[in-house]
Amino acid sequence: MNVSLSFYDALVGVAVPAEAARAVVRALEQDMEAVNAVGRDLGLIRFNHEVLKQDGSALRQEVSVLKQDVAVLKQDVAVLKQDVAVLKQDVAVLKQDVAALKLDMVEVKQDIALLKQDVTGLKDDVADLKRRMTAVEVELVCLRKDLSAMEARLTLRLGSMMFLGMGLLFAALKLT
Repeated sequence: MNVSLSFYDALVGVAVPAEAARAVVRALEQDMEAVNAVGRDLGLIRFNHEVLKQDGSALRQEVSVLKQDVAVLKQDVAVLKQDVAVLKQDVAVLKQDVAALKLDMVEVKQDIALLKQDVTGLKDDVADLKRRMTAVEVELVCLRKDLSAMEARLTLRLGSMMFLGMGLLFAALKLT
C-alpha cells in the first residue's frame, strides 16, 4: 500500500490529474496483485507438482507391489489348478471305487439270497430230522416195551427150564 501512495504522490507531483493518478495507481495495484497472484499460483503449482511427483512415486511403488502380488496370485492360481486336477483324478478314482463297491454289493446280495435259500433248506432238513428223531424215539419206546416183555418171557422160560432141569436132576438122582 505504501508503494501505491508513493506512485500516486509522484504522479500528482508531475502534474497528472488526481483522477488519472488514482486510475494508474489502481491499475498498477491490480497488475501487482495479478503478478502476486500468478506468483502465488506458480508457488501452489510448484507445490502441487512436488506433491504429484511424490504421489506418482508412491503410486509407482504401489503398482510395483501390486505387480508382485499379481505374480504371487498367478502362482497360487497355478497351484490351485494343479490341486483341482489332482482332486479330479481322486474323484475319478473314488467313482471307480464306488462302482466296484456297487458290484460287490450286488454280489453280496446274491450271496445272501443263496444263503437264505440254504438256510431255508437247512431248516427243512432240521424239521425233517426232528420228525425222524420223534419217529425213532417212538420206535425206541416200542423196542423198550418189546425188550421188557421179552425179558419177562425169557426170565419165565429160563426159570421154567431151571425148574425142569432141577426136576430132571433130582429125578435122575433118585433113580440112582
